[in-house]
Amino acid sequence: MPSVPFDVPLFSPVIEPKKERCIQKRFVFSESKINALKALVVAESCVQNPTRNEVVSALLYKCAASSSATNLGRSQLVQTSNLRSQAPLPPTSIGNIATIFSTPIYENYEHDLKLPKLLTDIRKSKHDMSTRNNLQENEYITVMLEAYRTWKLPFHQRNCDVYTITSILAFEFEKIDFGFGKPTRASQESGSFSNLFILINTPDDHDRGVEAFVNLNEQHIWHNLSLLDQFFGNIYVPFVFFYPKHQVATIPKHKLSKFLTNSLSKTLTFYYPWAGSLKNNATIECDDHGAEFFKVEINSSMNKVINHPDLTFLQGLSCRDSSSSTFGPLTLAQLSHFECGEVALSFACCTSIAFTFAFDLSSFKIYNYYFSHDVFAYYFLKDWARLTRDPKSILSPPYFAMDSLMPSPFDGPMVSPVIEPKMEGCIHQRFIFSESKINAPKALVAAESSVQNPTRNEVVSALIYKCAASSSTSNSRRSQ
Repeated sequence: MPSVPFDVPLFSPVIEPKKERCIQKRFVFSESKINALKALVVAESCVQNPTRNEVVSALLYKCAASSSATNLGRSQLVQTSNLRSQAPLPPTSIGNIATIFSTPIYENYEHDLKLPKLLTDIRKSKHDMSTRNNLQENEYITVMLEAYRTWKLPFHQRNCDVYTITSILAFEFEKIDFGFGKPTRASQESGSFSNLFILINTPDDHDRGVEAFVNLNEQHIWHNLSLLDQFFGNIYVPFVFFYPKHQVATIPKHKLSKFLTNSLSKTLTFYYPWAGSLKNNATIECDDHGAEFFKVEINSSMNKVINHPDLTFLQGLSCRDSSSSTFGPLTLAQLSHFECGEVALSFACCTSIAFTFAFDLSSFKIYNYYFSHDVFAYYFLKDWARLTRDPKSILSPPYFAMDSLMPSPFDGPMVSPVIEPKMEGCIHQRFIFSESKINAPKALVAAESSVQNPTRNEVVSALIYKCAASSSTSNSRRSQ
């Protein structure tokens, strides 16, 4: 080992455990999922025969770096390597006989963090390490001595977020037998250091998967909402889809519920961090809470519900009171079975702006008049439906606008919303405008103004506003 430039041993450790503000998670990667990642890397790079260690390490680093909310905006992957064979020393040698090797420093952008590129860089850094005399040029010791001299954290001079991965996949802890058989599962406490990942084998001999224990800073599981999202209260806006008996009669109740819950769970993995819950007015905590799914039996026919003149009658299908202001899960769903075999599927997402919607009762379709977050609901529902029809579908993850796009004020995020739901004294009405009825005001507008090709949105919005404003009895006598 290289000589230490001190006359006496180090009187205090360089690294000490710090668990404050540290989140610990466990992830399991099956052999089939790992093989799919391997195939992707081989197809899109010159890396041949990637190992379990390499592909899982690259994936964990990619996910952690891309979700980081620190201000550095750059990151690096550091991995440990056992030096016992290079020394050479027997495998049973006691002590930290290791070094590290590092990837380049990346900007935390999608094009920099593609899996094939990461694997290529990991292979190169591993090869460069193998060509050095790591007993004399030990990068691990160099980093630690620099931290000791400066009284700063290791890797501080790199000015980036550093993620360290150590693998014990070569050691079969899961097969250790004390005389009463192999353990059902071998686990390890994930350590006391932030941004540390530990990889061990899964216990199944027929599925050589990887179990990853992950330690991350708190901010890695926080999604900071944009300033616009902070303005509005915690409002749940429901959609309800009605299906007559003949469309669902061939699917048993328990199977329909299973199809929907399985596909909803899978959809949420693509819409991460929407699987989390609201921590406060400005933050989503990516705690993997998931969606809440309810199953309800309704002692009524579907037609009675649809044709009821009072829209508040639909609230039993809404999963949750839309005026709720309690922080909690972001996604709710409900499957309602009517007494005559019909089904209603309800979906509610926490959003900043309330939706308005209308049903076309003849075809049981739903139309949205778009506000800001209607776009999210539309694409989420489309993807959920797609995965219900075909569980093997591959979805494209959406882009979530964070506070980097519309940042919080300099003095910090808003601790309370500007607008909160107030349903007292509010009347719910529903109006349906057929195409022929819409075409009539379109023709009127085109004939009596310079507006050409008015849209459905424009003419219906103008008509509703005109009627509401002209019937208003408020004292202001003005409207907008």
